[in-house]
Amino acid sequence: GQCLRKAIIQGEMEMRVAIIAHGLSDGGAERVASITANYFVSIGHEVLYIAVYSPEREYHLDSRVKYYYADYKKKNKMMRFISRSEQVARQIKRFDSDIAVSFLINETFYASVLKVAPIVYSLRIDPAEVMRKKSNAFFCKYCYKRSPAVIFQTKDARDYFSDKIRENGVVIGNPLTNDLPYWNVENHEKTVITACRLTEQKNLKMLINGFALFHKVHPEYRLKIYGKGPELERMQKLCLELQIEAVVEFPGYSKNIHQVMSKSGIFALTSDFEGLSNSMLEALAIGLPTVCTDCPPGGAAEYIRDGENGMLIPVGDVNAFFHKLCMLADDPALCMSMSQSSQRIRETLDEKKVMEQWNRVIQSVIK
Repeated sequence: GQCLRKAIIQGEMEMRVAIIAHGLSDGGAERVASITANYFVSIGHEVLYIAVYSPEREYHLDSRVKYYYADYKKKNKMMRFISRSEQVARQIKRFDSDIAVSFLINETFYASVLKVAPIVYSLRIDPAEVMRKKSNAFFCKYCYKRSPAVIFQTKDARDYFSDKIRENGVVIGNPLTNDLPYWNVENHEKTVITACRLTEQKNLKMLINGFALFHKVHPEYRLKIYGKGPELERMQKLCLELQIEAVVEFPGYSKNIHQVMSKSGIFALTSDFEGLSNSMLEALAIGLPTVCTDCPPGGAAEYIRDGENGMLIPVGDVNAFFHKLCMLADDPALCMSMSQSSQRIRETLDEKKVMEQWNRVIQSVIK
């Protein structure tokens, strides 16, 4: 008994961990889910990765991680939800999981009710958006109140909830990989870039309108919007209307986005809300001068000190965005200073340090 307690305290207890996520494609939550799975299996845990929505596999999984895709054949929306929820609960139980870590909420409802294993949740988006829909709000409150721990990305996200949920809330930032390049200070391209899902949430209309103003003053710059999503055609049409289609590119998803960042001039993210943007954190760590909206639930503000290691602008403020772009384009010394300061985030969000925090959470739950 003493040896077991000592192993738990030291974080050495081996466990069977089920991880539930959307899939393994290009989403920020999926990136963290895959890193978590790979880390857990590397330190001796047995890991099952359950992909609930997408069979696409763009992120790497260690060959030791067991993988299951919750395929479904039902046409009715409610029946699809029931099918996915049943499969998640069944797989957690079949794996004989000591603990489950879920990046989803609704689809773990059955597993929570049936108590097939303790479930640690990780919220990766703005909680206000989750609670906007009544059904989502119900599932969220039910599951989070019964969870031994909920991992949040920001303090504001944690503090959004009731005392009972906050008591079990842990704030852990997103991990940064150790192989990130550094910004090419001397020979970077005159480009403004972003990397995100092309969705309404990202407010790409603000990005494009702000760049259109900026391009009139700095015609040497181009805009590159990396990513995939439903807003692509609408944004391409907006570029045509603004007559900037010749200087705006939509290269799609890039596996070499970090190298792209290191050679670019400015990184911009104009979201209306975010969980905690991986691409923003990576741009800061690379040292690429960064401009972001100060959007809820406070992820950008938690890591960017305006004018010191990056630039913050109000949500939806095109003019503020335009002026910040001009400040960076006109002041190389400011860019250099911000770049050196922002790179310090590498130590704060070192992948091993962040994953050790995750491991301590699940160990404490079992303990």
